[in-house]
Amino acid sequence: MADTVRPSGKHPAPEALGTSGNPHASGSPGASETGDAPEVPGVSELKQDLRREAYGQRRAHITGWRAAIRPSDVLRLENRLRRGSETQGAGTVAAFEPIRREPDMGPLISWFESRGGRVLVPAMDIAQAPDVESMTVASGRRLSIGWRLHDDTPPEQRPIVTVSQPLAQADLLFIPALAVDRAGTRLGRGAGWYDRALTRRNPEAWRIAVIWPWELRDTPLPSQAHDVPMDIVLTCKGIVPISNRAKNALD
Repeated sequence: MADTVRPSGKHPAPEALGTSGNPHASGSPGASETGDAPEVPGVSELKQDLRREAYGQRRAHITGWRAAIRPSDVLRLENRLRRGSETQGAGTVAAFEPIRREPDMGPLISWFESRGGRVLVPAMDIAQAPDVESMTVASGRRLSIGWRLHDDTPPEQRPIVTVSQPLAQADLLFIPALAVDRAGTRLGRGAGWYDRALTRRNPEAWRIAVIWPWELRDTPLPSQAHDVPMDIVLTCKGIVPISNRAKNALD
């Protein structure tokens, strides 16, 4: 019987996409994280070294507890970013359900939903639709990934809900990362899925990287043409505006 990947609501992880976390490459030189363009020589290896470092820091810092993103911080953030908007207090946001020592997004998701907002989260192996893409994983199987409306039912009982042009409807995008630098360069897990998904975003949507406080780096991270810069860093300790428009909005 073929393996089945349940709709998890969690963002795709390297383990789900093969040993390298990259569905388009198996360690071959010049392969891109997104499969769209060749990487600059050495950049892939440098990113992998940085990921190993980030995983090690998370193991060292996080022992059995998960600090939550505070709704009070997000309320302050939302009020500034949505100032004068008809969607203030509701609207659609894109978020994620955390895995492996990531900050706890549960209170944030519940808070948005309690105010009548719609929360989109990544889904894996959902029904084919225009807003779903399919990738070949290391085993040769096809893995479909897209977005679904969040709900609290167990993964095996969740109805499959596809949303037409989902990211185009969201004005706040909460994005997982392993590190972000002061220029907004984001280090992801290596599958390239978010880089591809973010090409479908509303251009005016706010890109908010969710990381641990120590993962905001003063030293530059390696950046490539397909990398989508972040506007804001959100941690369990507060908000850091990164882009000029975010600094102006949050001033």
